[in-house]
Amino acid sequence: MQDWRVDPWLDEISRNGQVVKLEPRTMRTLVYLALHAGEVVSIDTLLAEVWGGVVVTPDSVYQTVATLRRTLGSGTEGSTHIVNVPRRGYRLVTPVTQWDSTPAPRDGRSFRLNRYCSVAAFCACWPAAGQGGASGIDGGTALR
Repeated sequence: MQDWRVDPWLDEISRNGQVVKLEPRTMRTLVYLALHAGEVVSIDTLLAEVWGGVVVTPDSVYQTVATLRRTLGSGTEGSTHIVNVPRRGYRLVTPVTQWDSTPAPRDGRSFRLNRYCSVAAFCACWPAAGQGGASGIDGGTALR
């Protein structure tokens, strides 16, 4: 898989010079899954953490994950980056790390999806910021 650079502050992902703008909730879903990479995240958790306070059905999560899958394309050996765990939720299986290319982004808070990277490195790059809930998502802009 080629690397995806993810910039949650601009709601953009990029790869090989191609920039794709994501809807804010789609980006917040990707960020939440990245913060919990390798873990199963339930649909109810995504509804509470990403849509917090907005009355929507699970169809909103299904559509958002489908959009992410289409946008990110196939992972290694044709696999998807986000897998469905029947009756439990979704799991981001692509490891995540802090983006380390030069020049650094303005805020230094971009990350990349890369099959050779560690989740711990990604989590370590996010400073405690914002006043968001336990997820660290505060209006899609602040993470803990």
